[in-house]
Amino acid sequence: MKNKSLFLFSLLTQLAYSQYSTTINFNSCSGRLNNSGHFFTDIPNNLPTYKVGLFTPTKSIYQMNLSTIMKDASNADRFSLTNYSQSDFSWGPIATNYLDTTYVQRFNKIWKINKTTILDHIENFDSPGYVFDQNIMEWPGNGNTANGEAAILAPYEDINQNGTYDPENGDYPKISGDQACFLILNDERQRAVTTGSISTKTELHIMFYQFIGSPAISQSTFMNVKAYNRGGETFHDFNLGIFTDFDLGNFNDDFMGTDTDRNLNYVYNGDSFDEDSFGFVNFNSDPPALGLKSLNKPFHTNTVFTDYPSSNAGMVNAYKGLNFNGSPITNSGTPTLVMYTDTLSGGFNEVGLNHPVGDRKSFTTVEGSNFAPNDYKCFDFVIAYGNINDSFTRFRDVNALMLATDELQNLYDDSLSCSDGHLSTNNDFQLQNPVSIYPNPANDFITIESQELLLGISVYSLDGRLILTQDEETSSSPLDVSKLSHGNYLIHVHTKSGTVTLQLSK
Repeated sequence: MKNKSLFLFSLLTQLAYSQYSTTINFNSCSGRLNNSGHFFTDIPNNLPTYKVGLFTPTKSIYQMNLSTIMKDASNADRFSLTNYSQSDFSWGPIATNYLDTTYVQRFNKIWKINKTTILDHIENFDSPGYVFDQNIMEWPGNGNTANGEAAILAPYEDINQNGTYDPENGDYPKISGDQACFLILNDERQRAVTTGSISTKTELHIMFYQFIGSPAISQSTFMNVKAYNRGGETFHDFNLGIFTDFDLGNFNDDFMGTDTDRNLNYVYNGDSFDEDSFGFVNFNSDPPALGLKSLNKPFHTNTVFTDYPSSNAGMVNAYKGLNFNGSPITNSGTPTLVMYTDTLSGGFNEVGLNHPVGDRKSFTTVEGSNFAPNDYKCFDFVIAYGNINDSFTRFRDVNALMLATDELQNLYDDSLSCSDGHLSTNNDFQLQNPVSIYPNPANDFITIESQELLLGISVYSLDGRLILTQDEETSSSPLDVSKLSHGNYLIHVHTKSGTVTLQLSK
């Protein structure tokens, strides 16, 4: 088990009883989400959960969490911080009475919804006998203004334009992706890290979402964050901070780097073999690269450390692009706010600097602008994956990651935006996805067409069971699905360029 500083098991055990958790798991990636603001950590067992690959047991991220750093009118630092075990953020929107029974029952959760569930609701909400999905019914579209909550919270399609979320009349959540998990956090209900400090009345709306599509798309998880100023103060130099503890299999042999052109913070194996550790099977001779990319904002800072700050001041300094003690970080004697920006062996990276391998943690910030009352800031990120699948070469896997993030950036620029949600279909990604299936939904036979030679087809249930396979080299292949039970399936189409994952409904 990984031993984290500041990780108090008794506290986390208590957290486990008061929080709500769910797992995002629609494509090849999966990870546990906690509405305490600690993402990808199995809190009661102190274990990482984020992984890429339906059947691999090997994890890649131990924890990701969010903080905000800004300055007030007197130029004083104001921040709301999250560490490994505690947070100044708590579930739910800014409100007057946080002990209100309805507030507690309504907001102590994470809303998890699939695109197919929403499409079914759109088609059948007024049909006799239709059973409403619980997450659609409980979607927090409106706040209780009598309790000081904002009138509009989670994004939704207001069919009758009455300003009220009423799914019984056809309204539905506006999500991104084929599956989305949505939660709301505020920095007023509890100040567990900066005890006694004054809240900035910041409210975070966070949506994790996944698509099924090309390999790069199916091996990624997106994150949208909206930060709202619900108070009366005007702040400047507002930054969203993202702490990421990448554990690429064996966490004791990692390196990290930054691609400033791509706004990409990435981890890769520091040596040639990712050893098994603590009884867990790791990547061994084929470790990948993994990264967090900002899709719509440039990095302001990105710092990398082998240890963790022992004070709140140290954490704030790390987010400011400084060492924990406030001294500048330098590259060949010149101060820099972003670390390890070269991908060549002799440059400013951990290989060229002859660093010992080990555990790595990063503190990243984006934005750096004003934050006025009733203002909001919108941020989009993606967790991406790259792997060459042959003999290990550090920067070949990093290069594969960079190429994957280029595809994801193009997808974002063409089909997504930092807005109120994007209910997409697989048709949005035909340019990125050279494989198509039809009809979908299907009853008896489907046809799978590819722009390149098909090498084989595998059909899996959503819980990972292999249902059927077909090995045939062709550019178009019929597949008999008549014996499949009604439900949703994942179809893996194997081509020379890799495996494309598509969803089939029956």
